[in-house]
Amino acid sequence: MKKIDISIIIPTWNRSRALIECISQILSEDILDTNIEIIVCDSHSTDQTNENLNNFIIKEKITNVKIVQCEENNVSSKRNIGILSANFDHIILLDDDCLPTQDYLKSYIEYFKKIDNRTIICGQYRTCQHLLKKSNYLKYRDSRNYKNETHLVDLNKTLEYKNIVTGNLGFKKDFILKNKILFNESIIGYGGEDVDWAWRLINSGFKIIKSNIKVFHNETSNSISSYSLKYFHYSFGAMPNLIKYNYSAASNLPFFFLENPNDKIIKKFQLFFIRALLNNFIIKPMIYFVEVTDKYSFCYISILYRVIILRAYIDGIFERKKNTLKQSDTKKDWYSKGYK
Repeated sequence: MKKIDISIIIPTWNRSRALIECISQILSEDILDTNIEIIVCDSHSTDQTNENLNNFIIKEKITNVKIVQCEENNVSSKRNIGILSANFDHIILLDDDCLPTQDYLKSYIEYFKKIDNRTIICGQYRTCQHLLKKSNYLKYRDSRNYKNETHLVDLNKTLEYKNIVTGNLGFKKDFILKNKILFNESIIGYGGEDVDWAWRLINSGFKIIKSNIKVFHNETSNSISSYSLKYFHYSFGAMPNLIKYNYSAASNLPFFFLENPNDKIIKKFQLFFIRALLNNFIIKPMIYFVEVTDKYSFCYISILYRVIILRAYIDGIFERKKNTLKQSDTKKDWYSKGYK
């Protein structure tokens, strides 16, 4: 068996504390006969990420972590630059707000030994059990993630493109490059680039498999109010570009029925009707209720979260009429707080 060396690519932006915790967790795992490099792709974060990470590297005498500064705060660009600059064929994509679980690298190595060039290993986002017991919001967020509890390496459990987890994912680089399937850097803002990439992979003959490899996702949103902002920005910024560049991928996503680009009259009527139905007199008390009762499990009603998110998505569509997201905007306002 050929030796398996791994390049781990971590895009980051204004999350230096979480980033260093993530890297520290990776480096704590003892792996024999395997070279590991960690490529951090930043875009000149304003929270001293570069300085803090360099201090950490010097203090811990680390030799296998390098920082690449990208011009734009674009997660697709960061991942592409990381992939192209990687020294090794086996790639792990990891997000800066994720903490790998025990034997994370060993688990990936076991999968890498068995996959072919057209197989993508998709890991899982999970939430710590003690947090799930304390928060209905985190319970809802965790319920949206797929789960695979098997301890065996099973290459037959495939995943739909729209359920891909690019923040915890592995593949062989050379065949991806040979088929010219990198992330679309024209899909800017928050979201969309992952499902576009996954759709193109599957339609080029690749398969995405469910693995048992887990990370604990240190959710940057701690309430439905902050999480619904992600859906607002996803709707406003990323979705129009996803529709433009990959209509087929976009058309099977949740809430696409609100887009209905082929019939603008019906779309306009539908949006105004739903927004009127889900007016602030309905939504604000709903948000208040789920946040005030967050720690009481008997008050958990999952449909309320979906309704709140639906309204946020519709607000994003209406915002498109006023503004268009530009690449330069992704270092300002909401994005400046560390969201991708």
